[in-house]
Amino acid sequence: MIIWLSPVQNGNNPLNEHEKRAYRCKSAVYSIIGVILSCLFAWMKLPSYRYSINMAMMSVFILQMVGMVKYS
Repeated sequence: MIIWLSPVQNGNNPLNEHEKRAYRCKSAVYSIIGVILSCLFAWMKLPSYRYSINMAMMSVFILQMVGMVKYS
């Protein structure tokens, strides 16, 4: 969902198509790294690290939803 919603832009500084593609690619890379690390920590039986990564990703998703509602 993070990749689908990225990037969130506001009216003060609209993004051109190149910037949108670049930021979406960056968010995809970061999201994939987060999922891989979360799975790795689950496999290593380190729930606190996995929980932290999952909560950070959930926070990013919620803030993106708020930004989409606010700037739409």
